[in-house]
Amino acid sequence: MAGNTYVKSISTLMKATESTDLKLLLRTMFNEGKSNGASMLELRGTDIMNNKLFNEAVAKRLGFTLEKLSDSSIRLTAPIP
Repeated sequence: MAGNTYVKSISTLMKATESTDLKLLLRTMFNEGKSNGASMLELRGTDIMNNKLFNEAVAKRLGFTLEKLSDSSIRLTAPIP
């Protein structure tokens, strides 16, 4: 936790085999954040191999704002519902 933000790190994420895998993972992280009293979720991704999965259009569709930190690192932020 950093203030009201629940922070999770994701490293060496190569691919999600199905979109439902990603949705389940995100739902779990939102629930973890909510149970810790957070109002925001921040995912920090390093060594991301599947850049197609993490782009602005996908992030927006999932309710996140994407910030590209480097060729293989990102930060996703979203309010916790």
